[in-house]
Amino acid sequence: MTLGEFSILVDAPTKWVLNTHALLGLARHYTVESAERLALVRILNRDFGVALPRALERAENALQPSASQREESEVVRLMVDLPRLRAAIATRLSQLGVHYARRRAGRKPKRASALTAAKRYGLDVSLLQANLARRPVERLRQLDAMAAFRSAVRRLT
Repeated sequence: MTLGEFSILVDAPTKWVLNTHALLGLARHYTVESAERLALVRILNRDFGVALPRALERAENALQPSASQREESEVVRLMVDLPRLRAAIATRLSQLGVHYARRRAGRKPKRASALTAAKRYGLDVSLLQANLARRPVERLRQLDAMAAFRSAVRRLT
């Protein structure tokens, strides 16, 4: 999983994910399980103002499978709807396959010139090529001749 995909699962900007990993000393393993943990850390930090290290402790505690290991001695109790969090992450994971285009490895292919693209499209570019084959002085003379012809035709009408 890439950083971009992981940040979509966490519902956070990639810069926030990188900074949080660095601040908390987390390994950069982008898995669904670590996305759940970091998404919960983000919610605790953003919505409740819990400091990131404390939010990480609380998230790891909340995501532990056995309820006997959880602390119950807090003055304020925070209930986390883990099925809802996991459903949101599962929804984002399914959206990744549809909306998120992975970057292809390697160099970008060279783009064809506009002239080549026009030929492939089926346009006749022979007059354009003939005009470009002339020197700039010849093109200016032809342009002056066309302007003189146009003004002569205007005078007649």
